[in-house]
Amino acid sequence: MTYDSWNEFKSKITNDLCGQLFFGEKQYLFRGQGSHEWSLLTSFDRMFGNLEFGNRKAIEKSLVQEFRNRCRDFLGSDKFSEYSDIQILSLGQHYGLPTRLLDWSYSVYVAAFFAFIQSRNADSDYISIWAIDTENEIWKEDYGVKIVTTRLNENEHQKYQEGIFTFNQSPHIGIEGFVQACSSRCDIDGALTQIIIPHAEQNIALNDLDMMGINHMRLFPGLQGCAETALLKEFIKYKLS
Repeated sequence: MTYDSWNEFKSKITNDLCGQLFFGEKQYLFRGQGSHEWSLLTSFDRMFGNLEFGNRKAIEKSLVQEFRNRCRDFLGSDKFSEYSDIQILSLGQHYGLPTRLLDWSYSVYVAAFFAFIQSRNADSDYISIWAIDTENEIWKEDYGVKIVTTRLNENEHQKYQEGIFTFNQSPHIGIEGFVQACSSRCDIDGALTQIIIPHAEQNIALNDLDMMGINHMRLFPGLQGCAETALLKEFIKYKLS
C-alpha cells in the first residue's frame, strides 16, 4: 500500500487494511522503519545471519545464558534464574543484546512515529510501516515465528510503547522470507503488509503525532524523553516555519 501524503494515509489506512472503519482489537501489529527498502531483519540475524542455522541456534542459546548470568550477578537477584528464556530475551532486546525478536506495537501511530524519526538518518524517499494480521494462521508458533506478549517490570520502554515482539525461530533470515516460504502451506494473503509514505511528509506527520501525545516524552519517560522532545519540537518549528 502506497500513500501520497500523511493525510491520505490517516483517512484511508483502516479501511484499506481491514475493510472497515476500525481495527479489530489487537488484531494488527505495526512496525515503523525509516526506509521502505529495509528488510524485517532482527539484530541477531544482521550479526550472525551468514552462519548455518545450527550454529546460530547455539550462539543464541549461549547469549541468553550469559546475559542471564550477568544480570543475576550484577543486580544480585535470583529472579533472573526464574525468568524464561523468552523473558530474558525481551529484556535484553532493549539493552542492546542481539536477539531474534523484532519490536512491534498495537498502535499504527506509534509505528509511524518511529518510522519518521528513523528516516532522518535514512537515505530514502519513503518510510514504511509494516502490518501483521495476527489472525492469519502463519503466526501460529509451530510455523516458526510466534508473537510474544511477555513483559517484565524491568522493561519500561516496552510498556510505554505498547510493545510486543515477533520471535523468529525459523531458519529464514527476515520475516518476509518466512512469510513467502509459508505460501506453500497456507494462505498468506494479508498476513504481512507494507505501507509506504513519502519521507517528505516527516515534519507534518511528527507535528501531528506530537499533538496526539505520541512523542519521546511518552515513549521514553525520563530525562532522555525530555531532551529528545525539546529537540524535536525545535526541529519541527524550524522546518515548518
